[in-house]
This record gives sequence, C-alpha cells and structure tokens, in this order.
Amino acid sequence: MFSSDHNIETLSQLIEALKEYFSLHKDYMQVNIIEKIVKLLTVLLLFMILAFIFTFVIVLLSFAAVAWLYESANLSIPLSFCVVALAHLFIFITVYCKRVTWIQRPLVKLFADILTK
Repeated sequence: MFSSDHNIETLSQLIEALKEYFSLHKDYMQVNIIEKIVKLLTVLLLFMILAFIFTFVIVLLSFAAVAWLYESANLSIPLSFCVVALAHLFIFITVYCKRVTWIQRPLVKLFADILTK
C-alpha cells in the first residue's frame, strides 16, 4: 500500500517542487541582496557628490566673506581670514557636539530603512 507506484511518484513530485521552491527562494534572496547593495552604493555616491559640491560652495563663500570683511569692516586681509577661520571652527565644534543627533542617527535610520525594506 505504501510502496505503490502512485505514492512514489507523488513523493518524487513533492521533492522536485521543494527543490524548485528552494532554488527560487535562493534566487530571490540574491536579487534582494543585490538591490540593497545597489541602493546603499547609490546613497554613498550621492553623498560623496553632494559633499564635494558643498565643500566647493563653502570655499567660495568663505572667500566672499573674507572679501566682504575686508571691504565693509575695514579689516586687513589676514584678520579677515582669521575671522572666517574662527567662524568655521565654531561651526565645526557645534557639528562635532551634535554629530550623534544630526549625523549618526539619521544615517543609521537611513541604512536600516534600506536594509529592512
């Protein structure tokens, strides 16, 4: 009764279906991982491009601030550069003190959202 050809054929079909299922599941997981890696690389590349542009803009604005301080406040050029450098130092210290709130938590949340979706 248990060794009939019909039972063996049904069991064989079940095993083949399970093999197919696990093969498709493996393929799905690979595609899913590749998609997440591509999203992460895209975010990192976009961040690098925006950081480069932001740095370029900050440098130009710094030179404009030095020129403005030299012209309007009648400061010497070295003193104008020192004032701008102190402003940059103040901004750096502020960002460093708030780095967890402003940078680390949003990045962790962004990466977690990308990896969990």
